Amino acid sequence: MEQSNEMWQQLTLPFSHEMKNVLEQQHLAVQFTGLAGRHLIPEEKDKSNINLQFLPLKKIFIGKELPQGLRIAFHPESHTLQIRKSELETIREISLEGKTFMNAFQQLTTALGKLDVDVLNMTTEQPYALPSDSLKEGKYFFKDETELIEENIRYRKNASLVLQKIVSEYDDTDLMRIWPHHFDTGTIIRIEKNRSGETIKSIGLGFAIPDKMMPEPYFYLSYWSESSNSSIEIPQNLPAGKWMMPEWDGAVLTISEITQLKSSKEQFDLVKSYFEAGIKKSIAILKLD
Repeated sequence: MEQSNEMWQQLTLPFSHEMKNVLEQQHLAVQFTGLAGRHLIPEEKDKSNINLQFLPLKKIFIGKELPQGLRIAFHPESHTLQIRKSELETIREISLEGKTFMNAFQQLTTALGKLDVDVLNMTTEQPYALPSDSLKEGKYFFKDETELIEENIRYRKNASLVLQKIVSEYDDTDLMRIWPHHFDTGTIIRIEKNRSGETIKSIGLGFAIPDKMMPEPYFYLSYWSESSNSSIEIPQNLPAGKWMMPEWDGAVLTISEITQLKSSKEQFDLVKSYFEAGIKKSIAILKLD
C-alpha cells in the first residue's frame, strides 16, 4: 500500500461555492470507478468491491483490481479517467473535460472492451442517489481552477496522513477506504468482539465532504455499540471540534476551524489532538455499555 507524505500540507483556502463545485465534480467522477467495481468485480460480503482509495503520491482516486488485473482511476489534476495496470502504468486515459456523464461512460466501456474486458452488463444504474446527480442530466464536466483542485488534493493527503498516524496506535483496525456514495475517507477501530468474532463495539473515523449534517468538509469520529446506551451524557468539550450528541453519537472538526491556524504543524497538531481526545472519550463511553 502506498504511504502518504510525511508532512501535513497547510490548508489556506476558505471553503466556498467554487470549492463545493470541485467536490461535486470529483464525487461524480469517482462513480466510474465505483461502477467498474460493482459490475466487473464479484460482489464481496461487505460490498467493498465498489470502494476505492486515494494514493497521495500519485494524486489519484483508484478502484480495486478488476479480474483482468486492471484498475480504474480518476486523476483530479488532469481531470481524466485512467485505466491502469495495477497502480503503476497508465495504458488508457480519457479526458472528462466538456463531456457529459454518458459520453465519458461510453468512452470508458469502449476502452475497456478493447482491452478484452466484458462490459456487456455494465450500466450506470446505482442503488443510491448523489447530491451531484444533477450533473448527469446532460450537463458537462469542466475543469476548475488549479488552486481549488490542489487544495482538495491536500484535503485527501492530510486525511491519509493523520488517519494512518492515529490507527497505527491500535491493533484491530479496518483498511482506509473511500466509498463512492459518501466520498469520505474513513476507517474503523474495532474495540470489542463477541465470541463469534463479530465486532460489537467500534469507533469510525475519517474525513467527509459536505452533507446534511455539515455544510463544509470535516473530520469526524463516531462510536457504535451493538447495545447502544441512550442515557449517556454529552462529553466535555474537545481540544478542537464539537460533539454532535444527542442527534449523532460522534464529533466533528470542520475545515474552517483548521484553516484559522496559520502553520502546517499547528493544523496537524489540532486534528491529531481532536482524534486522540475523541477516541479516548468514545472508548470510555463504550466501556459503560
